[in-house]
Amino acid sequence: MDIVDLASDIEAAERERGLQAVRRQLQGEARADCAECGAGIPEERQRAVPGVQLCTGCQTAAESLRRAYA
Repeated sequence: MDIVDLASDIEAAERERGLQAVRRQLQGEARADCAECGAGIPEERQRAVPGVQLCTGCQTAAESLRRAYA
């Protein structure tokens, strides 16, 4: 296996992890307030991201942590 194959495998794994996170998110009902910090989640975000649980700040932080520990 060369470096290009390895990079491709890593990219595919990261993409699948992201899709799994979205699938888990879509299973629930959208929240009006963030499950993490309690801040309000705008209706536009609730419509754009079905099943949204986190505000954009907490979502960004969660994704950063996932990348750091992946």
